[in-house]
Amino acid sequence: MVHYSIVIGALNEEKRLPGSLLKIHSFLKNEGLLGKTEIVIVAANGTDNTRKVAQEGLIKFKYSQLLTPGSPVGKGRDIKLGMLRSKGNIKAYMDADLATPLQHLLDMFKILENGDADVVIGTRDIRKMHSSTTRRLISISGNIAFALISGFYLPDTQCGFKGFTRDSTETCFGKLTRMRWSFDMELLLIARLHNYSVAQLPIADWQDVEGGTFKGSAKQTFIFGKDLLRLLINRINGRYSR
Repeated sequence: MVHYSIVIGALNEEKRLPGSLLKIHSFLKNEGLLGKTEIVIVAANGTDNTRKVAQEGLIKFKYSQLLTPGSPVGKGRDIKLGMLRSKGNIKAYMDADLATPLQHLLDMFKILENGDADVVIGTRDIRKMHSSTTRRLISISGNIAFALISGFYLPDTQCGFKGFTRDSTETCFGKLTRMRWSFDMELLLIARLHNYSVAQLPIADWQDVEGGTFKGSAKQTFIFGKDLLRLLINRINGRYSR
């Protein structure tokens, strides 16, 4: 029976995904979690053979899903689909590059299972973790802007490692509207407005893996700013309370 679900968005991850799935399988087997953990890969239409290698890699898992939502829209769309379609009582999403070491899943699952929080977010020291000055500045300024919009401050809203209970998943992802980089912030805003408790899980050994999809371009920064404005408008209009 599925108890845990791990959701991974995989756009053009043909090279990384096979190795990541092998590591996940080995980790779950060693921890005795293989028989109750579902792996959900969400692979939008890309330019490589991600879907094929995903199918091959998922064969070894007892529980798995490969979701194919069509043309790329954004990471938020893919993670939303995976989280809402996943079957576990405890759900987490993480990146295909495994920038967050798998051992942190154990702490995340424990916090959620014990009822110590409804949402768990990985938090990094942004000043040390990002090799790019531009990316550091974008992350820090984004967190400050989020604090002004939401009314509470978190040192790292963008880490691609977050966990939810079944109830908080249905509410937060059910109301999610942002499909790109700001979707993490929107999830946390929704959680805040619905009085879900949010626990921070320090990830001191997170790695800034080469080949990431966020380049810190002027265009992406502009889109990010527009999305933050939309979060504020949505909050004022009461969209997240409906």
